[in-house]
Amino acid sequence: MRWRKCSALNIFLLCFPHFFAWADPAPQVSILVPVHNGERTLVAAMDSAIGQTLGAIEIICVDDGSTDGSRKILERYAANDPRIILLINEKNRGTLQARVRALLASRGDYILWLDCDDELLPEIAERAHGTAKGSDADVVLFPLEKVLADGTVESPVGWMLRVTPFSGTRSGSELIQLLAEGKISWNLWNKLWRGTIFRAVAHDLKPFAESRRMLVAEDLLLFWKAAQAASKYALCPTVGYRYVMEKNSTATEWANRALGRQFAFAVAAVAGKILGDESDPAMRWKAELVLRRGEKNVLDHIAALPIGEGRSAFLEYLSAFPPPQQEEILRAMERAHPQWHARTAAMASESH
Repeated sequence: MRWRKCSALNIFLLCFPHFFAWADPAPQVSILVPVHNGERTLVAAMDSAIGQTLGAIEIICVDDGSTDGSRKILERYAANDPRIILLINEKNRGTLQARVRALLASRGDYILWLDCDDELLPEIAERAHGTAKGSDADVVLFPLEKVLADGTVESPVGWMLRVTPFSGTRSGSELIQLLAEGKISWNLWNKLWRGTIFRAVAHDLKPFAESRRMLVAEDLLLFWKAAQAASKYALCPTVGYRYVMEKNSTATEWANRALGRQFAFAVAAVAGKILGDESDPAMRWKAELVLRRGEKNVLDHIAALPIGEGRSAFLEYLSAFPPPQQEEILRAMERAHPQWHARTAAMASESH
């Protein structure tokens, strides 16, 4: 009798393998949290994720080779909440790889990003998801609460004015236009993204992400690819993200250690990838405009390096752009750091 029951069950499972999928539907929103040495702020970040008013969520955390207590904190949260999935990189692979890995593990209809030194406000998953479903938008923008270094909070009104007047939905190309005009940032947070689009982007970028260790500028690459694939976007007026300016982030650590060479090479890699993949001249022009908006920071990092190393990094950055842009970048470096420019010009003439 027992054998017959087991056989019947086995036959049922073989014939109807998707029956139990109904009991475990895809979450409405996946919250993705890349983590590297974030123990000082991680508890607040995780509390903000599990405290969302939308219950149908999953929280995917990637511990990217942390050397502090971050992994133990994440393990404790994962043990107490079945919605939390913890992925571990034994060695630091870089933020781009961590983001791609989290995306490929996600199942949510939509994606929310959370950096481990920031916080989500309680209703944003529910409100942004409602906006997305109501408008069938691929991307939902929402304002953020920016906490400045002195503890004051910057009003989101300016952000709202930059992206309005707004009615209905707009195309993904207009989303890139907003970025090119400087009205929105390329940061992945304070935006809800359709999961199928972003997972397809992650699949395409997986070899690129695994071939280099990138800790900065990866947001722009992911934003650009996802925005291009988006048919339309919408606006949710709910303030949903708390961005803390003074924090022990990876970018801050890099600045403190003057690791300008890696910074420059990361930006060059992103520039090369975006411009190399883009065949539309108008979109290439927009990409060049966006990429060069933060150029002063790149040039300052390069000029702070030992002259030989800085020259190598500068040439790598320069090579990512077409000749007309290269001429402008050379002039920009000469204006920003004339002594550095003169020394490298002398080195170039001596080598010939």
